[in-house]
Amino acid sequence: MFVLAAWRPKFERYRAEAAEDRKRRRAQRQRQADAKRSNLRLGHDIAAGLIDPSGGQLDALRKIVCHLVAGHYREVIAYGAGWTDRERQEPVGDMGHYEPRHTDAIVAAEVQRALDEPDPLRGIAQLTARWGAAFVLNPDGVTGTNALGRERIARKLSDALPGGEHPLRAAVWEFMRPVLSPNLAQLNRDAFVVDEALESTVRLDEHRSASDLAELDLGEAEASAT
Repeated sequence: MFVLAAWRPKFERYRAEAAEDRKRRRAQRQRQADAKRSNLRLGHDIAAGLIDPSGGQLDALRKIVCHLVAGHYREVIAYGAGWTDRERQEPVGDMGHYEPRHTDAIVAAEVQRALDEPDPLRGIAQLTARWGAAFVLNPDGVTGTNALGRERIARKLSDALPGGEHPLRAAVWEFMRPVLSPNLAQLNRDAFVVDEALESTVRLDEHRSASDLAELDLGEAEASAT
């Protein structure tokens, strides 16, 4: 009896601790179940909230995309913008030669231009186009040893855009091809297109007037030959 009496306080303490542990586990399971339901509700709310996003949401989207792209692809953006926009260049030497400014200055200016655009989607497109330009530049117009030269940026370009038949590569071509001159389109086609006939980026019907044989001056000799 004495032994049982001595163990009773410990037994009661163990039983209380076990009960408290069961209570804690039940509360934890309840929190997890509530959290799962909350996450599923969040998914439904996102789907509903994006049916007609507000102007504030679209502007926030623009900021998210621009800062993410600029954060991950600083050199690529600076390379694309620095060699395609004189405003992003500075004179070098006394020969009237221009090269891109410092990477940070170019990226900051491009992000700000995208954020200042009244249309958020257009702002995203502007920054994306400078990023995309890095992959379709004419290499003859890019120095090889500058901080943003083709030799130093080659690895960055390779890491940013996988080669071969890749969905991202196809999307870059679809996005950039309409703004390329026929020469640049031909120059870059093989790097983007596998088995697709080259389509001219110039809409000839929009750049020439309609004409017929009656309007042409063939000359007397040619006219008599017909």
